[in-house]
Amino acid sequence: MTSPATWCSVTDMAEPDDLLPLYLHLARASQHRNRPWVRDKLLVLSGAAAAERGLDMVAAYCRRTILANNPRHLVGHHPTMAAALEDERFQGHLAQLRRRYTRERAEHMLGSLGIDLAREREAYFTLHEYAAVLLGTTPAELDALFGDVEETADKDQSGKGACQPSGAQTPIAVSDAAHVNKVTSYQLPQDHHVAEQPQVQRVPRGAWIALGFVTILALTAALLRLSHRLTW
Repeated sequence: MTSPATWCSVTDMAEPDDLLPLYLHLARASQHRNRPWVRDKLLVLSGAAAAERGLDMVAAYCRRTILANNPRHLVGHHPTMAAALEDERFQGHLAQLRRRYTRERAEHMLGSLGIDLAREREAYFTLHEYAAVLLGTTPAELDALFGDVEETADKDQSGKGACQPSGAQTPIAVSDAAHVNKVTSYQLPQDHHVAEQPQVQRVPRGAWIALGFVTILALTAALLRLSHRLTW
């Protein structure tokens, strides 16, 4: 694991308008709106942003959530989000999503939720901690799930000399409830709620056959009565 002495200021001093929490907030809102396909697109953007910042455990959590909903997703063709970023096909998909969800559009969407991202970001010591809460988890849980991913990334970066951003910060000793309370609580507009579709019960095939048979008998009886009257 990365020691505190090697943490990079790039991660700890992330700007308030960083795209990672911006996309994670929108993914969280899409989850509440029961729009998993939109959420997955935003999680691709979030996972890529996390991987680019060296937050490999955050990126791994985004990848796992996407594959839980869509096992055939493109991110599943690669072992990590960092590896996917090196693939031309994934780069094309990512570029398309970034054109669709530009910073300006994402900020406008977030503004409609009434969230002050800069003020909220100040409540967290690290971007790693902030991203974990937006994903509905904690730094400790991320470390338990994907600690081996971080260790592999650390080995790959060893010997390069340059200080790279790392997501392997020591978890802050704060309770899960305290983590969640620092994330803005918002309620979605009523018109965005997805109404539950009524379940349509199928009629068994045998019932349709029986109904057709009864109808034929009724028509036959009616024709026989009409024929009997005409003979008179």
